[in-house]
Amino acid sequence: MSNTEALLGVVSMTWEEKISREVELIDIDKLEKSPLNPREFLGNIEELTDTVVDDGVIEPLIVRPIPNKDGCYEILCGWRRFLAASNAGMKKVPCRIANVTDEEALFLIGIEDVQKEELQPYERAVLYQKMLDELGMSQRELSAKLGIPRQTIQHYLYLLRLPDDLAREVRPRLGTLESPQKTFTLLKAYTILNLPEKLQRYFYQKIRTVGMSEDEVSKKVKEAKRLLTSSTVEEVIEYLENPPVDEGPRPEKLVIELPENLPKEKVKEVILIVEENGTSEIHISLK
Repeated sequence: MSNTEALLGVVSMTWEEKISREVELIDIDKLEKSPLNPREFLGNIEELTDTVVDDGVIEPLIVRPIPNKDGCYEILCGWRRFLAASNAGMKKVPCRIANVTDEEALFLIGIEDVQKEELQPYERAVLYQKMLDELGMSQRELSAKLGIPRQTIQHYLYLLRLPDDLAREVRPRLGTLESPQKTFTLLKAYTILNLPEKLQRYFYQKIRTVGMSEDEVSKKVKEAKRLLTSSTVEEVIEYLENPPVDEGPRPEKLVIELPENLPKEKVKEVILIVEENGTSEIHISLK
């Protein structure tokens, strides 16, 4: 039994019977992406294409017939493999045909993601929200069906509170081909989540252009939230762009220790010599 079949068994033992065990070669021009599949980010499709050129498509696609389109199929699992095969010039690709409902198709796509973790964070969030909306399930029910923690589903759904264009840019981990400082990671996205949109876009641009570590984003966001209690968004951005010069910590209390052998009752005044912008004297009277 394959890993996919094992995962399918967790959801419903009848699903194995709905996915053909036989592998068929189907013309590429008879295949199209399923509207249920949220995948947009293709990753390194060139590298996958090279693999397909060398080894072919090893794992069959899972497809289902398209109603009213005789001999045509929508791809439920394997969209990247399909594109790589097309780029490699293949005319046919191996497929397993599934006779499943929309509900079952969504679970197939979700289980494929659980197994391979190929979807980007935004794509996962869209898929989970679609499953909740179209299947009328609670987060608890969905987590049980997919075999993943409810908190995981909840965290991905949080991303949908970001502006759509920013949510699409979130990556699951620090970049490898780009500077980690400039990677818009899940943690950085969560950190700016509750800010006004203008500040969310400000921090996103700072991350992508200048670069900020996750700790730096956290520190600056805390500062922005503090300033928002008494300042406008524009004033906060101006402050973050042109912070006041740090003059260093100033002592809150000045402690003067007199020699033990000095009669303290006779000391009327202490004079401090301060060297700052020229020498000056500070006279402190003692009672």
